[in-house]
Amino acid sequence: MQPVEVRVLTLDFCKRLTLPEELSGVTAEVSPAGELAANTALSIDNKNVIVTIGPDGVSGTRYTVTITSTDGSRVWQDEIVVTVREITQ
Repeated sequence: MQPVEVRVLTLDFCKRLTLPEELSGVTAEVSPAGELAANTALSIDNKNVIVTIGPDGVSGTRYTVTITSTDGSRVWQDEIVVTVREITQ
């Protein structure tokens, strides 16, 4: 992705959760910290995590975004690896 780009991804937990379970919390941590933004939110039905990555980030840097989700009794961690590259035309 480019430094000014924003990516929105959805992590689907429907197969991990059984009725009436739902997610109760989610956080995101970026490594290395500092430049790249990452935000999370739960879907309306609390079965999916919406992850927004970007903008910013340093060109040539590889970032790992660790998403931690919980349903109150279990914890899941997912990683998204992003490389930022400035593309000039």
